[in-house]
Amino acid sequence: MKGEALLAASFCELSMGKYDKALAILETLPPNYTAYQRDPRLLYAKGIAAYEVGYDSTAISVLSVAPASEESLYYLARAYMRFGQPLLAVERLKKIIQDYGDSPRAEAA
Repeated sequence: MKGEALLAASFCELSMGKYDKALAILETLPPNYTAYQRDPRLLYAKGIAAYEVGYDSTAISVLSVAPASEESLYYLARAYMRFGQPLLAVERLKKIIQDYGDSPRAEAA
């Protein structure tokens, strides 16, 4: 399966809450798909899926390099909390409030 098709399949699994399957699909991307490895959509999907299945260190490493968005910062903060790094979590939550003040995630932060 081509990289774009794998990415689409992982998003389908992610949207259905099948995070373990989404992560497994994303892990099958061949190393020569370097453009996909840096694709913001892939980083977001992989980070969320990793967080949801409890792989906090993977979620942190992936979401730390993903472009900042309300959702990626939120899940990064939650992963930091579970990983025992509350100060880093608070920094991300403050950024959500600062940059996305009118959003539901900012209210939750």
